[in-house]
Amino acid sequence: MYTSQLNGAASADAPVFTPRPLSDEVYGSSEHARRPAGRGRHRKPQLTRKIRSEHGKRLTSFGLIGFGVFAAGLVVQVVLVQFLGVPKVEAYVTQLVLSVQANFLANYRWTWGDREAPFWRSCWRYNIKRLAGTILNLFLYPILVSFGMNYLIANAVLVIALTPVNYVLGHFWTFAPTRKDRTRKTVS
Repeated sequence: MYTSQLNGAASADAPVFTPRPLSDEVYGSSEHARRPAGRGRHRKPQLTRKIRSEHGKRLTSFGLIGFGVFAAGLVVQVVLVQFLGVPKVEAYVTQLVLSVQANFLANYRWTWGDREAPFWRSCWRYNIKRLAGTILNLFLYPILVSFGMNYLIANAVLVIALTPVNYVLGHFWTFAPTRKDRTRKTVS
């Protein structure tokens, strides 16, 4: 309750303002305001919650690692092309090899670090997956550059286009837990 005051004393003629809860003004009664969150027509679909809980942290980690390694790769590529005079395609290949290995190590450690995926099996699978992607990149990159696309933008376009495929293959194949690990989680 609020009252007007003159010189520190409340006036008898001062208007009194008593705020009502916002829910009464918006909904007509306070019953709706007490409804538990997540119930009713604004409830998030079950599949969305499951995907977010299962993949949210992994996608965030995967994205941050990917962005960081990509940015570092661009710096390497710029240094090789602009300062060392390495041809664009060779500089691209060099930064790609370095980026692939850095990406593997970071994703093995942080994105899928909670799984008991064997290191060398994951390393081979990761490199096989990236070799296929690299062959595709090596085919598309020169084409994009030859059409006049900036060499850095061409690199970014290819990274963005292949990121969803890399995540899915990483989750279900490259860093897949061993059978023993899957059985243990099922039993628990």
